[in-house]
Amino acid sequence: ETARRAGALLEGEGLDEEAFGAYREGEDWPAAVALVLRQAATLAAQGRSRTLQDWIAALPADRLASHPWLQYWFGVSLAVTDPASARRRFDEAFTLFRAFGDLKGAMRAACSQIELIYFEWSNFRPLVPWIGEIESLIEAGAMFESETDELRVNGSLLIAMLYAMPGHRKLASLCDRVEVLLDGGAELAQKRVAAT
Repeated sequence: ETARRAGALLEGEGLDEEAFGAYREGEDWPAAVALVLRQAATLAAQGRSRTLQDWIAALPADRLASHPWLQYWFGVSLAVTDPASARRRFDEAFTLFRAFGDLKGAMRAACSQIELIYFEWSNFRPLVPWIGEIESLIEAGAMFESETDELRVNGSLLIAMLYAMPGHRKLASLCDRVEVLLDGGAELAQKRVAAT
């Protein structure tokens, strides 16, 4: 109880690393997980992948194994330093997202797989199943929350088709859609990735 209160006070002061330490010391895993999930995107965007990695690695294995977003963010934290481990984490995240019916999460994990395979620039064959997975998610009703999300998905799919299935029947229409999205209101960072 003391660790929980200390962690909450530290979090309230913006001292997230100290708060995580308090939650970990007091084994307040629900609070630690909640903090990780609240801060994961910010840590990743700030280039603080090591902090994100350390936080997630400090959680009990059963919490990590059963939580798709923890698996996803662990993959993000490993992408630059250990791509093979990151891909395993994205696989785990994708499987869990699908099991829980979280199409948006599954789409993010699939796109992350494609981007990682592309940036590894060694073997494009592993892209093939991800084309089918993304098409399946779209057919299942996965919705885009923004033009940025739509550009990420379509850009990832375009990369996968260009390098693994250049004769795909949807390639031309996908190129057209990505071009429209590049001229639209998507975030500049995602436009840069998609235009690569």
